Amino acid sequence: MQLTRVGAAARAARRGLASPAGNTVWNVLHRALPQQISVREPLPGLKTVEGLVAPAPSQIQTTALSNGVRIVTHEGVASPVTSIAAFADAGSMYEGAHEQGVSALLARMAFTATENRSQFRIEREISDTGGAHIASRTREHLIWATEFCRPSNATALFIDTLADTIRNTTFEPSVVEAKKESLMEEMKNTYSGGFDLGGNMALDHAGSVSIDLLHRAAFTGGLSNAYLPSPSAVGALSGEATAAFAERCISGPGLTIVGAGVDHNEFVMLAESAFGGIAGAKGAAAETSAYVGGQATYSSPVELTTISLGFQAPADSHKDSAAASVLATMMGGGNSFSAGGPGKGLLARLYTNVLNRHGWMLTASASLASYAHSGLLCLTGTAAGSQGASAAAVLAEAAHMLAVPPSDEELARAKAQCKSEVLRMVESRPLLMEQLGRSLSLNGSIETPSDIAAKIDAVTADDVARVGKAALSSQLSYSIYGSTANAMPYDDVVSKISSK
Repeated sequence: MQLTRVGAAARAARRGLASPAGNTVWNVLHRALPQQISVREPLPGLKTVEGLVAPAPSQIQTTALSNGVRIVTHEGVASPVTSIAAFADAGSMYEGAHEQGVSALLARMAFTATENRSQFRIEREISDTGGAHIASRTREHLIWATEFCRPSNATALFIDTLADTIRNTTFEPSVVEAKKESLMEEMKNTYSGGFDLGGNMALDHAGSVSIDLLHRAAFTGGLSNAYLPSPSAVGALSGEATAAFAERCISGPGLTIVGAGVDHNEFVMLAESAFGGIAGAKGAAAETSAYVGGQATYSSPVELTTISLGFQAPADSHKDSAAASVLATMMGGGNSFSAGGPGKGLLARLYTNVLNRHGWMLTASASLASYAHSGLLCLTGTAAGSQGASAAAVLAEAAHMLAVPPSDEELARAKAQCKSEVLRMVESRPLLMEQLGRSLSLNGSIETPSDIAAKIDAVTADDVARVGKAALSSQLSYSIYGSTANAMPYDDVVSKISSK
């Protein structure tokens, strides 16, 4: 499939607006504007909001039950909706050698029949209160979440339902097989590129596969486990194996319960009743991960090649984690075409130095994955399969920008963007719940949005340059997904990165 981008002038000409030259509708319209709007200056007369609006520390409280279950609540939620979530140390990094995909299957089995409730009863009880439920996962956690309108008597019901699905799912064979089939079909589509290659969905999935491959190349131990399991691995799973994984991993010390819009003391009492019977012994630990670098390749019958370059980054609790976040934001990037135009992050380094200079690059973006003991800074790009080697060369050249100190303006812009993400966390219930649960689970304490913003404010240009230089000095991780015939060899990519 050939992807063609049409410039604004050409589109205007087709619509009868001629071209920007001459006395045309195009120029008449543009001359009518009093001035061109700058992306670097604030809009005239626009009032700005100073400071960060974040939950007061007194609104966030934590308690540990006698069996190790940790509880965190945020009471100051101006909403008629209550949210409850449980975070278990049972993500993909906890899977054993023959359990690839078991955490994904366990997430799909959430809120199915338990020893105490049929699936119909669970759905009926939740819907009767205007509630909703979902289960998701990360490499570190399996997450069950519910939310509902706030009659006071519903909190007890939802905590009990949450505990029931976590502790007592029956794993009925017919349900397990149905969930396996659904998961296998999703993974087949994901790995084969079975999506419309002309749209952003295909590019997003290609990027996800490439980043997953990059983790397998970058780390040993639990972080090298496939987050996107192969269809054959999913097909080999059983209900018994899934139940055994849950039994092994879900324990009191590995479980964190989060409540938003609840009274803390009441919530603790209800959680004690629902989760107090979970074993207090520590669940199975994930295999220790270490960053090593390397290459992973997956050939798929698509016309595109997606390349990812990875470098070691600070761990989540490291003093340089905020600087790494600012660096990733500064590198930025995105798609060369998107709904609403390519005006998002237009001044980021990957936009100005890659997408704006190499029109054949479909995507170029930076991302940061931070974990308890290490991190991964990624540069990912997509191009036509025939230009796989060229895409790798462009990303290798772009990697040199990691060590370039930012100007004052560039640093201020990146820090402001990072803090805007913190503000989104405050305003978005799911993001706030995830931050509270993950922070308490990994660090044993709560890092509030204000704490994160303060760390971002303290980042200097020297901090960013130091983190970038450290990343470039680490062993390269390299992944290739899609059309691999024209991909650049690993050693050649390393040579290009080392050439300056």
